[in-house]
Amino acid sequence: MSLIVIASPSNQTIKDLVRLKDRRGERAEHSFVVEGRREIQRAMASNFIMEDFFYCPQELDASGRLLVDSVSSPRRAEVSKEAFAKIATREGFDGLVAVFSQKKNAFSDIENNAATAPIFVVVVEDVEKPGNLGAVLRTADGAGAHGVVVLGKAVDVWNANVIRSSLGGVFSMPVVHAEGPEFFKWCKQQGVKLLGAALSSESKSIYDADLRGPLAVLFGCEATGLSKATMSQLDESAIIPMNGLCDSLNISVAAGVFMYEALRQRTSIQSRK
Repeated sequence: MSLIVIASPSNQTIKDLVRLKDRRGERAEHSFVVEGRREIQRAMASNFIMEDFFYCPQELDASGRLLVDSVSSPRRAEVSKEAFAKIATREGFDGLVAVFSQKKNAFSDIENNAATAPIFVVVVEDVEKPGNLGAVLRTADGAGAHGVVVLGKAVDVWNANVIRSSLGGVFSMPVVHAEGPEFFKWCKQQGVKLLGAALSSESKSIYDADLRGPLAVLFGCEATGLSKATMSQLDESAIIPMNGLCDSLNISVAAGVFMYEALRQRTSIQSRK
Protein backbone atom coordinates (compact mmCIF):
# COMPACT_ATOMS: atom_id res chain seq x y z
CA MET A 1 0.00 0.00 0.00
CA SER A 2 1.54 3.30 -1.12
CA LEU A 3 0.76 6.79 0.18
CA ILE A 4 1.24 10.01 -1.74
CA VAL A 5 0.60 13.58 -0.62
CA ILE A 6 -1.10 16.00 -3.04
CA ALA A 7 -1.15 19.71 -2.28
CA SER A 8 -1.78 21.37 -5.65
CA PRO A 9 -5.20 21.46 -7.34
CA SER A 10 -3.34 21.31 -10.69
CA ASN A 11 -1.68 17.99 -9.83
CA GLN A 12 -2.07 15.52 -12.71
CA THR A 13 -3.60 12.88 -10.45
CA ILE A 14 -6.31 15.36 -9.47
CA LYS A 15 -6.93 16.26 -13.12
CA ASP A 16 -7.23 12.58 -14.02
CA LEU A 17 -9.64 11.99 -11.15
CA VAL A 18 -11.84 14.89 -12.30
CA ARG A 19 -11.98 13.37 -15.79
CA LEU A 20 -12.99 10.02 -14.35
CA LYS A 21 -15.64 11.63 -12.14
CA ASP A 22 -17.05 13.32 -15.25
CA ARG A 23 -17.08 9.90 -17.00
CA ARG A 24 -14.44 10.92 -19.55
CA GLY A 25 -11.37 9.02 -20.75
CA GLU A 26 -10.52 5.36 -21.17
CA ARG A 27 -10.52 4.61 -17.46
CA ALA A 28 -14.24 5.45 -17.28
CA GLU A 29 -14.90 2.26 -19.25
CA HIS A 30 -13.97 0.11 -16.24
CA SER A 31 -13.75 2.35 -13.15
CA PHE A 32 -15.85 4.97 -11.36
CA VAL A 33 -15.63 7.54 -8.56
CA VAL A 34 -17.54 7.36 -5.27
CA GLU A 35 -17.70 10.37 -2.96
CA GLY A 36 -18.66 10.27 0.70
CA ARG A 37 -18.14 7.90 3.62
CA ARG A 38 -21.60 6.30 3.48
CA GLU A 39 -21.43 5.45 -0.22
CA ILE A 40 -17.82 4.25 0.00
CA GLN A 41 -18.69 1.92 2.87
CA ARG A 42 -21.71 0.58 0.99
CA ALA A 43 -19.59 -0.12 -2.09
CA MET A 44 -17.11 -1.97 0.11
CA ALA A 45 -19.91 -3.92 1.82
CA SER A 46 -21.12 -5.02 -1.63
CA ASN A 47 -17.63 -6.33 -2.45
CA PHE A 48 -16.68 -3.73 -5.06
CA ILE A 49 -12.92 -3.62 -5.54
CA MET A 50 -11.30 -0.35 -4.49
CA GLU A 51 -8.52 0.93 -6.73
CA ASP A 52 -7.67 4.32 -5.20
CA PHE A 53 -8.51 6.16 -1.98
CA PHE A 54 -8.27 9.93 -1.43
CA TYR A 55 -8.82 11.79 1.83
CA CYS A 56 -8.51 15.33 3.12
CA PRO A 57 -7.43 15.33 6.81
CA GLN A 58 -8.89 18.80 7.48
CA GLU A 59 -12.40 17.65 6.48
CA LEU A 60 -12.59 14.31 8.27
CA ASP A 61 -14.90 13.69 11.20
CA ALA A 62 -14.46 10.82 13.67
CA SER A 63 -16.22 8.31 11.39
CA GLY A 64 -14.14 9.43 8.44
CA ARG A 65 -10.90 8.95 10.37
CA LEU A 66 -11.98 5.42 11.30
CA LEU A 67 -12.59 4.65 7.62
CA VAL A 68 -9.18 6.05 6.65
CA ASP A 69 -7.55 3.77 9.23
CA SER A 70 -9.45 0.71 8.00
CA VAL A 71 -9.08 1.06 4.23
CA SER A 72 -6.37 -1.02 2.60
CA SER A 73 -6.53 0.36 -0.94
CA PRO A 74 -3.39 -0.34 -3.00
CA ARG A 75 -3.09 3.40 -3.69
CA ARG A 76 -3.86 6.10 -1.12
CA ALA A 77 -3.48 9.86 -1.35
CA GLU A 78 -3.61 12.52 1.34
CA VAL A 79 -5.06 15.60 -0.35
CA SER A 80 -5.04 19.28 0.64
CA LYS A 81 -8.34 21.08 1.12
CA GLU A 82 -7.77 23.12 -2.05
CA ALA A 83 -7.01 20.05 -4.15
CA PHE A 84 -9.92 18.09 -2.71
CA ALA A 85 -12.34 20.88 -3.62
CA LYS A 86 -11.50 20.17 -7.29
CA ILE A 87 -12.67 16.57 -7.10
CA ALA A 88 -15.64 16.99 -4.76
CA THR A 89 -19.13 17.19 -6.23
CA ARG A 90 -21.09 17.88 -3.07
CA GLU A 91 -21.28 21.02 -1.03
CA GLY A 92 -20.17 20.34 2.51
CA PHE A 93 -18.03 17.37 1.43
CA ASP A 94 -16.68 15.02 4.08
CA GLY A 95 -13.16 14.67 2.71
CA LEU A 96 -13.44 11.14 1.29
CA VAL A 97 -13.33 9.92 -2.32
CA ALA A 98 -12.54 6.48 -3.71
CA VAL A 99 -12.22 4.83 -7.12
CA PHE A 100 -13.75 1.39 -7.61
CA SER A 101 -13.79 -1.17 -10.41
CA GLN A 102 -17.11 -1.60 -12.18
CA LYS A 103 -19.05 -4.84 -11.97
CA LYS A 104 -20.53 -6.34 -15.12
CA ASN A 105 -23.79 -7.98 -14.09
CA ALA A 106 -25.70 -10.55 -16.12
CA PHE A 107 -29.23 -11.96 -16.00
CA SER A 108 -27.82 -14.87 -13.99
CA ASP A 109 -27.04 -12.42 -11.17
CA ILE A 110 -30.72 -11.46 -11.03
CA GLU A 111 -31.71 -15.13 -11.00
CA ASN A 112 -29.26 -15.82 -8.15
CA ASN A 113 -30.55 -12.80 -6.23
CA ALA A 114 -34.11 -14.09 -6.54
CA ALA A 115 -33.08 -17.58 -5.38
CA THR A 116 -36.35 -19.52 -5.05
CA ALA A 117 -38.65 -16.47 -5.03
CA PRO A 118 -40.56 -15.35 -8.15
CA ILE A 119 -38.32 -12.99 -10.10
CA PHE A 120 -39.11 -9.31 -9.66
CA VAL A 121 -37.19 -6.85 -11.86
CA VAL A 122 -37.51 -3.17 -12.64
CA VAL A 123 -36.77 -2.01 -16.19
CA VAL A 124 -35.95 1.52 -17.36
CA GLU A 125 -35.73 2.47 -21.03
CA ASP A 126 -33.96 5.58 -22.34
CA VAL A 127 -34.01 7.32 -18.94
CA GLU A 128 -32.10 10.58 -19.32
CA LYS A 129 -31.80 12.12 -15.84
CA PRO A 130 -29.20 10.68 -13.44
CA GLY A 131 -31.23 11.65 -10.38
CA ASN A 132 -34.23 9.70 -11.65
CA LEU A 133 -32.20 6.56 -12.33
CA GLY A 134 -30.55 6.81 -8.92
CA ALA A 135 -33.91 7.22 -7.19
CA VAL A 136 -35.29 4.17 -9.03
CA LEU A 137 -32.29 2.12 -7.87
CA ARG A 138 -32.75 3.32 -4.29
CA THR A 139 -36.44 2.37 -4.31
CA ALA A 140 -35.76 -0.97 -6.02
CA ASP A 141 -33.39 -1.82 -3.19
CA GLY A 142 -35.98 -0.82 -0.59
CA ALA A 143 -38.84 -2.66 -2.27
CA GLY A 144 -36.93 -5.92 -2.57
CA ALA A 145 -36.50 -6.05 -6.35
CA HIS A 146 -34.03 -8.66 -7.54
CA GLY A 147 -32.42 -6.45 -10.17
CA VAL A 148 -32.73 -3.47 -12.49
CA VAL A 149 -32.46 -3.78 -16.27
CA VAL A 150 -31.39 -0.76 -18.31
CA LEU A 151 -32.57 -0.68 -21.93
CA GLY A 152 -31.70 1.79 -24.68
CA LYS A 153 -29.62 4.94 -24.28
CA ALA A 154 -30.09 5.43 -20.57
CA VAL A 155 -27.74 7.55 -18.50
CA ASP A 156 -24.47 5.96 -17.33
CA VAL A 157 -25.24 4.03 -14.14
CA TRP A 158 -21.81 5.01 -12.72
CA ASN A 159 -22.52 8.73 -13.05
CA ALA A 160 -21.76 10.51 -9.75
CA ASN A 161 -25.32 11.83 -9.49
CA VAL A 162 -26.76 8.34 -9.98
CA ILE A 163 -24.58 7.01 -7.19
CA ARG A 164 -25.43 9.86 -4.85
CA SER A 165 -29.20 9.76 -5.42
CA SER A 166 -29.27 5.97 -5.10
CA LEU A 167 -27.75 6.20 -1.58
CA GLY A 168 -25.67 3.16 -2.44
CA GLY A 169 -28.56 1.19 -3.97
CA VAL A 170 -26.51 0.99 -7.16
CA PHE A 171 -24.07 -1.26 -5.29
CA SER A 172 -26.56 -3.70 -3.74
CA MET A 173 -28.83 -4.00 -6.77
CA PRO A 174 -27.68 -6.05 -9.81
CA VAL A 175 -27.91 -3.67 -12.77
CA VAL A 176 -27.94 -5.31 -16.20
CA HIS A 177 -27.51 -3.35 -19.45
CA ALA A 178 -29.25 -5.16 -22.29
CA GLU A 179 -30.73 -4.77 -25.73
CA GLY A 180 -34.48 -5.22 -26.04
CA PRO A 181 -34.49 -8.57 -27.91
CA GLU A 182 -32.04 -10.10 -25.45
CA PHE A 183 -34.14 -8.98 -22.48
CA PHE A 184 -37.46 -10.13 -23.93
CA LYS A 185 -35.98 -13.53 -24.76
CA TRP A 186 -34.77 -13.91 -21.17
CA CYS A 187 -38.22 -12.96 -19.81
CA LYS A 188 -39.85 -15.60 -22.00
CA GLN A 189 -37.40 -18.24 -20.82
CA GLN A 190 -38.04 -17.35 -17.17
CA GLY A 191 -41.79 -16.98 -17.51
CA VAL A 192 -41.64 -13.32 -16.51
CA LYS A 193 -44.72 -11.18 -17.15
CA LEU A 194 -44.04 -7.79 -18.75
CA LEU A 195 -46.06 -4.99 -17.18
CA GLY A 196 -45.53 -1.51 -18.59
CA ALA A 197 -46.33 1.83 -17.03
CA ALA A 198 -48.19 3.45 -19.91
CA LEU A 199 -51.05 5.87 -20.55
CA SER A 200 -53.19 3.69 -22.78
CA SER A 201 -56.89 3.02 -23.21
CA GLU A 202 -56.12 -0.62 -22.44
CA SER A 203 -54.25 0.13 -19.21
CA LYS A 204 -55.75 -0.96 -15.90
CA SER A 205 -55.18 0.61 -12.50
CA ILE A 206 -51.98 -0.62 -10.91
CA TYR A 207 -54.13 -1.62 -7.92
CA ASP A 208 -56.12 -4.01 -10.12
CA ALA A 209 -53.06 -5.67 -11.66
CA ASP A 210 -51.76 -9.03 -10.44
CA LEU A 211 -48.12 -8.47 -9.42
CA ARG A 212 -47.50 -11.68 -7.52
CA GLY A 213 -45.69 -13.97 -9.97
CA PRO A 214 -42.46 -13.56 -11.96
CA LEU A 215 -42.66 -9.92 -12.99
CA ALA A 216 -40.87 -7.12 -14.83
CA VAL A 217 -42.26 -3.60 -14.49
CA LEU A 218 -41.15 -1.26 -17.28
CA PHE A 219 -40.77 2.53 -17.30
CA GLY A 220 -39.86 4.68 -20.27
CA CYS A 221 -38.16 7.95 -21.06
CA GLU A 222 -39.33 10.90 -18.94
CA ALA A 223 -40.63 12.77 -22.00
CA THR A 224 -42.05 10.09 -24.30
CA GLY A 225 -42.54 6.94 -22.23
CA LEU A 226 -41.89 3.43 -23.48
CA SER A 227 -40.91 2.95 -27.12
CA LYS A 228 -43.33 1.39 -29.62
CA ALA A 229 -41.05 -1.63 -29.91
CA THR A 230 -41.19 -2.22 -26.17
CA MET A 231 -44.93 -1.55 -25.97
CA SER A 232 -45.48 -4.30 -28.53
CA GLN A 233 -43.84 -6.82 -26.18
CA LEU A 234 -45.92 -6.06 -23.09
CA ASP A 235 -48.31 -8.59 -21.60
CA GLU A 236 -50.31 -5.75 -20.10
CA SER A 237 -50.03 -2.09 -19.09
CA ALA A 238 -51.08 -0.19 -16.01
CA ILE A 239 -51.54 3.36 -14.80
CA ILE A 240 -51.60 5.14 -11.47
CA PRO A 241 -55.02 6.75 -10.85
CA MET A 242 -54.67 10.55 -11.02
CA ASN A 243 -57.28 12.76 -9.39
CA GLY A 244 -55.90 16.21 -10.12
CA LEU A 245 -54.95 18.37 -13.09
CA CYS A 246 -51.71 16.50 -13.86
CA ASP A 247 -51.93 13.26 -15.83
CA SER A 248 -48.62 11.68 -14.80
CA LEU A 249 -45.96 11.49 -12.09
CA ASN A 250 -42.19 11.81 -12.22
CA ILE A 251 -40.70 8.47 -13.28
CA SER A 252 -38.99 7.86 -9.93
CA VAL A 253 -42.24 8.53 -8.04
CA ALA A 254 -44.29 6.37 -10.41
CA ALA A 255 -41.76 3.55 -10.15
CA GLY A 256 -42.01 3.76 -6.37
CA VAL A 257 -45.79 3.39 -6.46
CA PHE A 258 -45.55 0.37 -8.78
CA MET A 259 -42.78 -1.29 -6.79
CA TYR A 260 -44.39 -0.92 -3.40
CA GLU A 261 -47.73 -2.17 -4.69
CA ALA A 262 -45.82 -5.20 -5.97
CA LEU A 263 -44.14 -5.58 -2.58
CA ARG A 264 -47.52 -5.34 -0.82
CA GLN A 265 -49.03 -8.06 -2.97
CA ARG A 266 -46.01 -10.33 -2.77
CA THR A 267 -45.66 -9.91 0.99
CA SER A 268 -49.35 -10.67 1.41
CA ILE A 269 -48.88 -13.96 -0.44
CA GLN A 270 -45.90 -14.89 1.73
CA SER A 271 -47.74 -14.07 4.95
CA ARG A 272 -50.53 -16.51 4.02
CA LYS A 273 -48.14 -19.41 3.50
